Amino acid sequence: WVCIGLQGHVRFGVQVHGFSAHCMNADKPGVVSAIREMAYKIIDWHNITDWSVGTSVNVGLIKGGTATNTVPDLCEVELDIRFATCAEMDKAIARFEAVCNKSYLEGTKTEYRRLNIMDVFERSEKNDALFDFVKAVSEKYGFGPRETNYRAGGSDAAYLSRAGVPTLCSCGVVGGSGHTVREFASVESLFNRAGLL
Repeated sequence: WVCIGLQGHVRFGVQVHGFSAHCMNADKPGVVSAIREMAYKIIDWHNITDWSVGTSVNVGLIKGGTATNTVPDLCEVELDIRFATCAEMDKAIARFEAVCNKSYLEGTKTEYRRLNIMDVFERSEKNDALFDFVKAVSEKYGFGPRETNYRAGGSDAAYLSRAGVPTLCSCGVVGGSGHTVREFASVESLFNRAGLL
């Protein structure tokens, strides 16, 4: 496989502040659970997901509270938003921020910060033309037929492509089970890919 396009992603860290008390006083004025507020927000963020346009949201880290008998005054999450086009990125980030700026429980305060961003590696005519060239070379010199796809994930190839440079990604070692303890690489594929390049 050779990639002619990849999703982009942005990661955010979010803090919700509430006001703590013993759980027996949870109904008292001014006492408010940061975890409860965050729970409402997490549902809204996940509802931004729209697989039909390549947008997804995953809240992957969460922490908060100090004890089971205490209303928590702080809850923190980190989340990942994926998108297939720059236009969908703008929409998803706007919807994420709208959830941050909304309070379900009076007295809570939400703060967020962008942790990182990876631009979309969008498909283009230049990238398609480069792939056609690589495919022809591969078949001519016996490296086999080349296929292409548009995948999830992110790549620095996005920055070259956005600068107008014909770009392909996933031209290196072949393997599988990426980002897990089962990840592997085919040694033989190093020779194949080096010969093709």
